[in-house]
Amino acid sequence: YCDKAVDLDPQNGHSYFLRGMVFHKKGNIDLAIENYEKALNLRQIEAAVIWETSWRLGYIYLFRKDVVKGISLIKQAVQAAKGSPNDYRHMIRRLGQAYMLIGAYEEANNYILTAISLGWNSIDQCRLTAYQGNFQASIDCLLNHCQANWCIHLIADNYLQLRDFKTSDKYFQKIDRGNGQRLHIDNTMYREGFALIQMGNQEEGMKLIKEQLSQLEKRKNLRRSDGYDYHFAAIYAFLGEFEKSLQHLRDYSESVIFLPPNNAKPFSFIQHDIMFEKLWDNEEFKTIVADDQEEKAALREQVRQMVERGELTL
Repeated sequence: YCDKAVDLDPQNGHSYFLRGMVFHKKGNIDLAIENYEKALNLRQIEAAVIWETSWRLGYIYLFRKDVVKGISLIKQAVQAAKGSPNDYRHMIRRLGQAYMLIGAYEEANNYILTAISLGWNSIDQCRLTAYQGNFQASIDCLLNHCQANWCIHLIADNYLQLRDFKTSDKYFQKIDRGNGQRLHIDNTMYREGFALIQMGNQEEGMKLIKEQLSQLEKRKNLRRSDGYDYHFAAIYAFLGEFEKSLQHLRDYSESVIFLPPNNAKPFSFIQHDIMFEKLWDNEEFKTIVADDQEEKAALREQVRQMVERGELTL
C-alpha cells in the first residue's frame, strides 16, 4: 500500500515516512534510511511527519554509533513539534531517552524532567533510576506515579533485581497480556519464569522460559529490529550457555533497534541485570562491559563538544 501511495503521488512525504517505518520494523535499515530521508527532503509535508520521521531516523543513527547525527535529528524533531504541546513534550521525552541510551544520565534526567513539567508522565524518570541500578527508588517512583498495566512489568522486574521473588511474581501475575493495553512485545515471560524457579517452581518456570525462547526465535527469523538479542543473551546467561549469551550481547551492541528505551533496554544495563549474574565474573563479559563504557564515554564527549560549539542547541 505504501508503494501504491508513492506511485500515485511521488511528492507525498507521508507515504515515504510510512514506507520507512515498514522497512525499519522489518530490519531493512538501509531502505528505512532511504525512505525517511526522502520524506524529510519533501519539505511541503506537515510538521507531524517531520518530527515523526526525524526522531526515528535519529534513533537509527544513534544505534549505529553516529550519536551526533542522531541527537541532531531528534532535536530537529523537537523543533518541528513545537506547534503542538502534546507532540512537543513527547519529543522532549524522546530526546531524554536518547541521552539515556548513551549513558548521559544527567542530561537525560534534565530533558525527562522538562517533559514531566510539560505534562508528560513520570515513567521515564522511574525507568532511568532502574537503569542506574537504583531499584528500590525506581519501585517507589513507579508506585507513586504509575498504576497502568504497562508499568507493572517494570515494578515486577525491579523486585526481581532485589531478589524479592515472591513480590516480583505477584506483580508478574498482575500483567494483563490479553487486553488492549498489553505490551507491544511481551519480554517478561522469561523473567517471570526465572522468579518462579527461584521460588522452587522449576517446571512452570522453565515452561515460561521455553515459551519466550520460541517467541524470540520467531522474531529473529522475521528479522524484527526489536532488540530480541538482549533477551536471548539474558536467558542463555541464566541457563549457563555462556558463549551463546556473549554472542547475543555482541550482536545486541551492534544492532539497530526500532523501539526506544520504553521497550528496549540500554546495553549498559547488563552490569546490573540479575539475569546476567552468572556472567558478572566472566572475563569476556567484563571486557564487553568495559568496551561499551569506553565507547559510550567517547560518544558523550563528541556530543559535549558539539554542544559547547553551539551546534546541537535546541
